[in-house]
Amino acid sequence: MKHILFNNAAGIGGSSRSYTTVDPNLIYLFDISTKTSLNTTVEADGVDNFMIVQTDENSNIVFQTPILARENIERVKTTDYVAPDPQVTTLGAFPNPVTGTEYSVKVVDVTNGYEPYPVQTATVVATSAIDTAAKLIIALRDAFNNNSRSLVTATSTSTTLVLTGAIPSLQTQEGIYVGGSSTAQSFSTSLSEELAGVTLTPTAAPVFGTGSYNHVRYLEENSQAGQGFLYRATPFQAEKPVFYSDPTLTYDLVSILYRTNTTPNIAKSNKYVEYILAYNTAAGLAANWQTVFGF
Repeated sequence: MKHILFNNAAGIGGSSRSYTTVDPNLIYLFDISTKTSLNTTVEADGVDNFMIVQTDENSNIVFQTPILARENIERVKTTDYVAPDPQVTTLGAFPNPVTGTEYSVKVVDVTNGYEPYPVQTATVVATSAIDTAAKLIIALRDAFNNNSRSLVTATSTSTTLVLTGAIPSLQTQEGIYVGGSSTAQSFSTSLSEELAGVTLTPTAAPVFGTGSYNHVRYLEENSQAGQGFLYRATPFQAEKPVFYSDPTLTYDLVSILYRTNTTPNIAKSNKYVEYILAYNTAAGLAANWQTVFGF
């Protein structure tokens, strides 16, 4: 079970604030005994019971955790933002084509770890107009990019063909690449016999990253029952969830693993609940939650 809170402001929630004097778009840590916010850059000595809240752009508290006992916190982990990167494979040392010969480059989407589907094959038959290696590369590049459902985006130089996959995205289970139409997050590449001398160089491995908009939006949809709203099979009306992830921001994440009082005979999977605090990277993640909770 997960819940995610968002700190979309460039700063962090400060100390000595009451429930009615909070600032917008922030995460606050409240001492239950005094009902005031705590400084989240130092350890809250002597404070055993907390509540974490999120405010919206109008300074309203839109999410608050149950009362959390420090002794039940199992783990606190901070993860800085890591930018996602697509896979890149570079092909070089192309031969001068022979008229009438067919040249093929095949790409297999292995995002989910299996082959042989889906597959895209770019095939070029050499003609008098395609009589040099540079022209063959351009023809293969266009064969990839002219496919409206291309698995990769192809670019070229006079000597190389570069295949770029999609930026990894958990949200859709296939990539989102704003510069082209590629959809494969991870792919393998093979060549026809006529291109046996072409070199295949893995220039960059795919990196999912953490704290990107697609990442936190996926977490938010699950924590706020967004998937249940979008894909429910029920005649009952559901209130549309409100989402606070900002597509213009990137986030540093704090994961707080909290032990519940659920017993195994009720639900083994609910032994823990995870609270994820997503901080706008501009805030610098000054909130040192490991220190706050004594980890």
